Amino acid sequence: NPFQNMEAMITRENPDDHNYPGGPLGEGVSLEEVIRIFTINGAYSMEHDDVTGSIEVGKFADLVVLNKNPFDLVEDGKVKEIGQLQVKMTVFEGEIVYDAR
Repeated sequence: NPFQNMEAMITRENPDDHNYPGGPLGEGVSLEEVIRIFTINGAYSMEHDDVTGSIEVGKFADLVVLNKNPFDLVEDGKVKEIGQLQVKMTVFEGEIVYDAR
């Protein structure tokens, strides 16, 4: 679940600490940084940032629609709920390839 990884990068705590106890693992990063790491930075590392990794004219429309806005969770002090985010829809190259409905 990439959302558990995202939560851990922000909180620097294990989101599944009941199975793997441990304290904070250092300084966390912002949600904005985490999203860049999982999107444009990944595309850049594969030398595909010219066609994917961000939503821009001329790039593939690769994106997910989530059940909650992660920025709202951060703003509401609910960062530890990011690990439970669910994908409601996946769009790949402009076509819906998954729809939870």
